[in-house]
Amino acid sequence: MIFNRLMLAALFLLAANLQAMAEIRIGNNHGGLIQPYEQWAGAVAATGENVVISGPCDSACTLILGAVPRNRICVRPGGSLRFHAAFLGEKNEITQQIKFEGPSAAGTRELWRNYPAYVRPWIKSHGGLTRKLIVLEGRELERMFHRCPT
Repeated sequence: MIFNRLMLAALFLLAANLQAMAEIRIGNNHGGLIQPYEQWAGAVAATGENVVISGPCDSACTLILGAVPRNRICVRPGGSLRFHAAFLGEKNEITQQIKFEGPSAAGTRELWRNYPAYVRPWIKSHGGLTRKLIVLEGRELERMFHRCPT
């Protein structure tokens, strides 16, 4: 009986440790259309898993910041968040390529609305959401998010 309880306790500890180790890695994600990325970010948040930014997270990929709590996001060397204004786009269903047609004020407002308050001052201090790409990386990124454990 004691052995069974010890075995059960060990299994619970193992399951808790495996759950704590669960993570979703983001790297070399170049973004795309806002709506699918809002759905993706919501689905990632719903998993309860930690998010590891280990490479570039560009454009609509950065919507993850508004969905996942800051304490569940960590960064690795080489991780970066890259912001710019939204553009109108249409996806070719055959080639899966997105054709961008020009700036989208409504899309840019949607991006801005999704960014948490702690990110907005950094974006503003680097020129805001424009056609120009602004990159949050290195020490600046590690000041905003904790570095992932090794």
